[in-house]
Amino acid sequence: MNSLPNDIEPIIEIINFSFYYFIALVLATVLGLYFLIRYIYKYIRKNRDNRKVYVHILKTLDWKKSKETAYKITKYGRFISGERSQKLLDELILQLEVYKYRKDEKVIENEIQGRLNIFLEVVKSE
Repeated sequence: MNSLPNDIEPIIEIINFSFYYFIALVLATVLGLYFLIRYIYKYIRKNRDNRKVYVHILKTLDWKKSKETAYKITKYGRFISGERSQKLLDELILQLEVYKYRKDEKVIENEIQGRLNIFLEVVKSE
């Protein structure tokens, strides 16, 4: 074989791993998509569960502690509000400003309690 003319080398076998690379790429993509979908599903499910907890907290507020109640409505209302209920929440928060930032606590009016109940009904329907 060393006597080939014009310095032509003999044919050598090239090992081709492209099929194995393709299989590995497909498996990596499938696994990546699986974990991504699983993460998104858990995230959505977690938020739904939290939403139920927040609604329960807002339903069981202590109306005698007006300052704490106003802060809780503001905090948890922002977590659960949707497109339709956002306007109701904004109006409710404006009415609650009177009860925040005060040293002495006032009694929360029944109108605000009614607006909170309407807000929670709208949130349930979303």
